[in-house]
Amino acid sequence: MPSQRKVGETEEVREVEETGKPGEDGETEEAEEAEEAEETRARAVDVTESLALLLVPTLLVGGSVALFAGSDSATGGLLVGGMFGAILMGLRRGFYAVRTESGVERRLRTYDAADDNNPWVRLASVEYPEKYDRFLALGLAVLGVGAFALVPFVGGGFEWGIRFVAVGLFGVVSSLLVVGVSHNQAD
Repeated sequence: MPSQRKVGETEEVREVEETGKPGEDGETEEAEEAEEAEETRARAVDVTESLALLLVPTLLVGGSVALFAGSDSATGGLLVGGMFGAILMGLRRGFYAVRTESGVERRLRTYDAADDNNPWVRLASVEYPEKYDRFLALGLAVLGVGAFALVPFVGGGFEWGIRFVAVGLFGVVSSLLVVGVSHNQAD
């Protein structure tokens, strides 16, 4: 709907009426700063949406599998639905909710090159004493050797024996990996 122009209007007033934005003389920056000041993070919306994205596929797929395939397969359905929900929740983490005058909006998370603003860089640069490497290696070695020691005594058949062998391999290999990496970093 075109607006009627009055005699004596300046070009800037016409531009505001036509585009809805003020001119380029600094008023735009002030308006953006005022708009950012009125925005607040909506953390409750973030948490609610993330939980919904995790739980709805889990319950939907698990309930569907239990309904159509029987209650014995419900655990597998819950697992598959949970994995799909976890993928959706991970995608949702790429956005954050902001309350504005026009309602709740989602903004894309951006990380700049500064290490302080990137949570993955902060997590990767966590320093801890080297004695914890020895405790971790010892715990994993005990888990692995214990699992191998229980293999002859397992009464569940071949499937349980394979599971204990897999846990044993994980424990022994992981403990050796932790020791190797800690010695490599010490050099």
